[in-house]
Amino acid sequence: MGRLNVLIHDLEDAQEDQNYFKQQMMANSGVLPSQLDSEDYYELIKINQAKPKDKRAEDPMAMVNRLRGGN
Repeated sequence: MGRLNVLIHDLEDAQEDQNYFKQQMMANSGVLPSQLDSEDYYELIKINQAKPKDKRAEDPMAMVNRLRGGN
């Protein structure tokens, strides 16, 4: 029964994440939940979290080479 409770909690948590995302989209972008319901939720999350190139993590080996004075 313990594993089932964990799965139920995980599902409820995922649903709450989706509701919170919709709330934020309504508040910050004026997007209605009905507009989001027909979209791929996970793709919307990726798009919402996208960063410009200068804010993304740098490739570790490229950083090491750059700091050593390499290319």
